[in-house]
Amino acid sequence: MSNDLHPIVALLDRSMRRRQALAGSVAKAIGVTSWTISNWRNGHSIPGFADAVAWAEQEGKALAVVDKDGNVLAVGLEIPDKFPDLRERADMSQAELGDRLNLGRSTIGQRERGLHEPRLGLVADHVAALGFELVALDVKAETR
Repeated sequence: MSNDLHPIVALLDRSMRRRQALAGSVAKAIGVTSWTISNWRNGHSIPGFADAVAWAEQEGKALAVVDKDGNVLAVGLEIPDKFPDLRERADMSQAELGDRLNLGRSTIGQRERGLHEPRLGLVADHVAALGFELVALDVKAETR
C-alpha cells in the first residue's frame, strides 16, 4: 500500500482489510474490475467520485461534506451538484474560489454546472478550498 493514498481511499482500504473483503467481491458490487480496486488501494490511480461513493457504501459509509462544526452539508452523489450552494455558504465568488484552486472562473463554472465527471481528489480539493471537509461517515451511526 502506498503512503500517498488519498485519505478517503486509505480509510476505505482499511475498512476492507478489517472486513477481510476480497477486491473481487467489492469490485463486482460497484461495477469495476478487481484490477481497478487493486490500483486504487495501491495508489496507482484514484477513483472517480461516483466510484468512491459506491465503494464507501459497500463499506457502510457515506461520503459527506462537513463544516468546521461537524454539520453535514451534502452527502454522496449530491456533493458535486451542491458546489454552487457550498460556495455561496462559504461567501465566496467563483473568481475567489478559482484563485484558491489556481483555476479560472470559467472552470469553476463548468464544475458547478456538472460538465465533467469529477474525480475523488477534485471533489476533496474543491470542498477544502471552500473551508469544508470531505469525510466518510459511519452510516449506522448517522441513522440512529
